[in-house]
Amino acid sequence: MRQIARVVAAGWWLHVGVPAASGQSTPVPKAPDPVLSREGGILRWDEGLPLGNGLLGVLVWGDAGTLRLSLDRADLWDTRLPDIFRVPGWTYATMIALKEARNHAEHQRLFDVPYDTIPYPTKLPVGRLEITLPSGETLTDFRLHLVDGTANVGVRHDPRSFGSMDVAVAGEPTVVVTRVPAGASLRLVPPGGVKALGYAPAEEGADADGVWFVQRTLGEVAYAVAACLRESRPPNRGQPIIRAVAVSVASNADGPDPLTIARVRAKAAADVYAAGNGVRDETMRHRAAVRDASVSIPDAALQVHYDLCRHLMVSGSRPDAPPMALQGVWTADEGGLPPWKGDYHNDLNTQTTYLAHHAAGLNEQGGSWLNFNWNLLPRYRAFAREFYGLPESSPPPAVVPGVMALDGAPMGGWGQYSLSPTHSAWVAQSFYLHWRYTMDRAFLRERARPFCESVAAAMEALAPPDEHGRRRLPLSTSPEIHDNSYAAWLPPNSNYDLAMLRFIFAACAEMAREDGDAKGEVRWRGALAACEPFDADDTGLTFARGHPYDQSHRHFSHAMAIHPLGLMTLEGTDTDRATIRATLARLESMGTAWWTGYSFAWAACLFARADEPEKALDFLTTYLAFTGPNGFHLNGDQSGKGHSKFTYRPFTLEGNFLAMQALQEMLLQSWGEVGAPGTSIVRVFPAVSPRWPVASFTNLRAEGGFRVSAVRRGGVTTDVSIVADAGGELRLRDPFAGREATWSRAVKREGNVVTCVLSSGETLHGKAATP
Repeated sequence: MRQIARVVAAGWWLHVGVPAASGQSTPVPKAPDPVLSREGGILRWDEGLPLGNGLLGVLVWGDAGTLRLSLDRADLWDTRLPDIFRVPGWTYATMIALKEARNHAEHQRLFDVPYDTIPYPTKLPVGRLEITLPSGETLTDFRLHLVDGTANVGVRHDPRSFGSMDVAVAGEPTVVVTRVPAGASLRLVPPGGVKALGYAPAEEGADADGVWFVQRTLGEVAYAVAACLRESRPPNRGQPIIRAVAVSVASNADGPDPLTIARVRAKAAADVYAAGNGVRDETMRHRAAVRDASVSIPDAALQVHYDLCRHLMVSGSRPDAPPMALQGVWTADEGGLPPWKGDYHNDLNTQTTYLAHHAAGLNEQGGSWLNFNWNLLPRYRAFAREFYGLPESSPPPAVVPGVMALDGAPMGGWGQYSLSPTHSAWVAQSFYLHWRYTMDRAFLRERARPFCESVAAAMEALAPPDEHGRRRLPLSTSPEIHDNSYAAWLPPNSNYDLAMLRFIFAACAEMAREDGDAKGEVRWRGALAACEPFDADDTGLTFARGHPYDQSHRHFSHAMAIHPLGLMTLEGTDTDRATIRATLARLESMGTAWWTGYSFAWAACLFARADEPEKALDFLTTYLAFTGPNGFHLNGDQSGKGHSKFTYRPFTLEGNFLAMQALQEMLLQSWGEVGAPGTSIVRVFPAVSPRWPVASFTNLRAEGGFRVSAVRRGGVTTDVSIVADAGGELRLRDPFAGREATWSRAVKREGNVVTCVLSSGETLHGKAATP
């Protein structure tokens, strides 16, 4: 049985199914479709209901008699490159020379100041559609349906008459609103922030078919927004007239005349939905992945946040569109340009945004990030040559800018991190993990190895062996310790940089072996052997030699080896275990004063990996204090309870998806030793708190190409089902902890590990009684 929880949070009602009381002996059934709802109006864009189709996004909000739709499109960017980036001295060699000369002022002039003083490159805001209801009619409530990705807005026509409007994003870059009241009017609000870019005001127009504007830029991009209101009169008297509004966003990427394209799309969509077609049928065509996997936990707030994150990933990503940058397809609608230019921050944000999709089974959505980086590989190789001065080799070296625009161009800003080459290895981890989770040999050979080995070749060239045979970078940092001060330069190699080097060399060696390339494996294992051990003292992992972890900080860059890279685990050496324990104890002792929301979610991941479920749950629960009423990660503490000194509210998505990953880490882990094939072990409910005696999940993914489902009752695992998508040996830590169990096929035991060879499509099912 299930109970329906209705949890009040900052004026929102979270409607979600949660497991019944502990000790329940019946199977945990699937939750009803979750709904996020709010009574009354929504006064801010960043509290609006987020909808999208991976290319077009919309935030639904408003109050009194005005419904507001803040629009966004993922591929709208001003990619002009500042002139200073073209001067001969804008190179890595200059950075090295300025660091050695302690000329930090000149470093900042070249590599930091342009980001703050030149408004481009930047993601472009699109504008807003406002639907004003007739006099006397008001908005009463807002509901977001997390499975079909639609919104419903209640309307009071008069004291005794109520109705509602449905809002959805259609397959084309078009937003549709159905059941619009008679007498409603439309108004488009062009983006005011583009004035800072030197653009002329938008060209606006209106006629009997609707309203529109065209925004021209100073580059090649032009985009248009058009809205149309249509109505259909039913053939039978007594049936209501149906009115629908459609608004479309087109750019010259769609064709040479974006205004005509936008107007044609808007008119066609308005006609279709005014004829009575339902918006939910349209949205579900590209949202099957939402239902493919699920989790069920006895914590309503965390449950709905997880369901929201699946909705955000499906709404914000698709393989033929750019991946989500800082705000995804929900760029700020505050009359300015987006915070941090809405850029691609590759020193944490992008990688953690696309970390959770592997276990969540959202490979199509994750394909947006993989395809984007694969298509930019030639640009990354050019950047390695032109900025870092790396010669051609086999494979050609590639470096991913730490902060970059849609076209892969570097943007600078805090140059110690935005131009650090080692972030490239963290980007490459996405290719490695996609292979590990799917075991797709074609992807391994055609994409994972070429991309990762290009990054490894760059790291090999940038960190040659010193006089002691240890690979050493010329510059080293640990994001974002000491901000952009001169003190940010650390003795090479920082533990962050070292983790990146060790990871990329180990991963390339493992992939070469899997691909039958003995020569390649020897090369990368040799590069790995020349990397020094991690630096640690009695407080655990340090920032770098002589620089202990001595401050509260939002970015746990020193602990990358524990999570997400998984180079140091509890199943390693005694020294590894002691270092992990000391590192996390030190992290706690330094306090959370200077953490942001994503820090708490990341801490939950770290403690889940360290087999400390109570602390993992505590940190994940506290993370929710850093989210807005609609679940958006707002970076600062919104609770007023003093969890952090950061109390601002810039919206970015990485915190949401790190929290999603943290919950998955509690329910399922499948890591092995990076670089060592055949060491991955599937672990079911490895870090679940006793406060969750009942829980279940369906079709989460595990390394090795497995789909895993499991049920927990009375505080123990009772059912496990594992499907082999790729086929191979399954290594499963005994989910029943030695209790007598029945298995659907023969298994072997190696200590506390159950093994079974499964062909593609075969299933292993295990069942044990509740004690």
